[in-house]
Amino acid sequence: MSYSVKIRSYLLLLFFVLFFLQCILKADSNSKSILRYKWVNNPVYFFQNTLIDSTIAPKALFLETMEEKKGVIGSLLPVYEKDTTSSVIETRIKYKTENCKNLSLIITSIGKCENINFIDTIQLNTTKDWKKSIQTINTKETYLLNISIEAKSLNQNNAKIWISDFEVFINGKEVIDNSTQIDKKENVNLRINDLVHWNNINYNNLPFWGQKILALGETVHGTKTMNDIAFAIFKERILKHQCKFILLEIPLEYSFYINRFVKNDVNFKLADISAYFDGYLYSDSLLSFMQWLKEYNSTCNEKISVWGFDVNHVQLKSRIDLFNFFYNLNMNKHIKELDVICKLLIDTKVSFDKIIFMFDENPNLASVLNEEELKLMLHCLKITQQDSSTYYRFINRDNVMNEIMSFIIDNFLKKNETATLFGHFGHLNYLNGQDLSVMDSFSLGYYMKNKYKDDYSFIALTTYQGSAMLAKSNSEFGISILSSAPVGSLEYILNTLNTDSIYLSMSKIDCSDVLKLRFVGNKNLTDQFRYIIPKSRMDGVLFIKRSTSIDKRKTVLNRNLSTDFIIMNSYKEALEKISNK
Repeated sequence: MSYSVKIRSYLLLLFFVLFFLQCILKADSNSKSILRYKWVNNPVYFFQNTLIDSTIAPKALFLETMEEKKGVIGSLLPVYEKDTTSSVIETRIKYKTENCKNLSLIITSIGKCENINFIDTIQLNTTKDWKKSIQTINTKETYLLNISIEAKSLNQNNAKIWISDFEVFINGKEVIDNSTQIDKKENVNLRINDLVHWNNINYNNLPFWGQKILALGETVHGTKTMNDIAFAIFKERILKHQCKFILLEIPLEYSFYINRFVKNDVNFKLADISAYFDGYLYSDSLLSFMQWLKEYNSTCNEKISVWGFDVNHVQLKSRIDLFNFFYNLNMNKHIKELDVICKLLIDTKVSFDKIIFMFDENPNLASVLNEEELKLMLHCLKITQQDSSTYYRFINRDNVMNEIMSFIIDNFLKKNETATLFGHFGHLNYLNGQDLSVMDSFSLGYYMKNKYKDDYSFIALTTYQGSAMLAKSNSEFGISILSSAPVGSLEYILNTLNTDSIYLSMSKIDCSDVLKLRFVGNKNLTDQFRYIIPKSRMDGVLFIKRSTSIDKRKTVLNRNLSTDFIIMNSYKEALEKISNK
């Protein structure tokens, strides 16, 4: 298989995964069917098809598994049920199946701080004819209700399921996600005295400066405003709070290049870093911070390190990033072992084991890296070789992030030192990368909090409204207008206080307060907000009324920014460098 064909296959698979992660069937408020509910495909156990079958009257939700692979689709409903006495949950479903071995309705009651009260799995009889099923369950203190539909095929052919009617009742009252008529209590009564005011001149009174491991999570990628806040906090932590590690949501493989630049290696150029970030949703503030850090490191003995805690989805891109690091490292040195490493990296038939073995057998090779780089490089190579599948690299992303972060903290962070992270809310919060429509997907922050306890603290960066640079397609960026925060969201409540640049500690709200929070990755969404209990996800939130988009040069925006195009160009450049040696 040619490299271009491989890359297209990888990218098609990645698109496939991203499509299903975004696959949300939105409620139709005028319908009395399953279409009134918002359904989210599980990113691991997804249905191959989740469609509206309009050939059936009334319209039905059509689900189709991928051969014998299990499919799961879920809906998260805000219940706000505070009665401590027994409540009755009733579900009603009308469905039919074809080639279906197993069909289950899974009901999960979520209580205070998003803790699971119970999970009840109801087996539904498979049938070729329409069938109605009514199920009742007793529960108490349910704030959010997850309803999942799970199916498996009878054989290697796809299972097919049609669902025409679906209703959920609690104590006789129907529950749906009607975001325009939230009947919840508005008893999150915040006052000005509950807030800490912060700006670029005076922010010393914020409570998290001395935190051992501080994570900052933007609720939307692509804003200059949130980038600027993060980099200002980076500088303050470096100057006054013993921060020795800056950790970014970028591939670890490329961060070796950046780390050399900020530590004043003349073979590594800011222009190359700038070109690399053309395809990332970071502002030019990142480059300014890198230059500032380089100058800072030139004046002190204990250098500040910059590492990525992410991984490339496409293994070939990992090889190219590592190739560029070793190639630049070898400029003006002419170490033959480094030339060999470069050739092995761009030969996709060569295993990473062979590259790792070279470090063990060649002292000259190991000596060109400092102790921190060498340990992390060997760990990086082992992680990169674990799975060549783009799909599995993507769905296991937070697990891999946790491997990287834990390794850095356990091996390099000293007792009197601190580290600061910047990434997306979905990765760094204490629970889940999705909302609880998906029950089995934990975030990097979940693993970090469980391991490092109070040493790990997460602060969210939020905005009421504004703009962001987001992906319009797999090859084009553009400025998107963010939807204003709706009633029932944390951002809406903060905006009503009529003050800007504020910090709210989660100690000021309750563990039973169900609110919406903005959750936008690198792509604009129609529905930008998800239900969570904020106190379960973070220690605090930095709020600004309006965000501004990052700015990219027209020459950048006019380029083809698709991943496959960038990778193939990078690979071609690497081959040319080797041939010119």
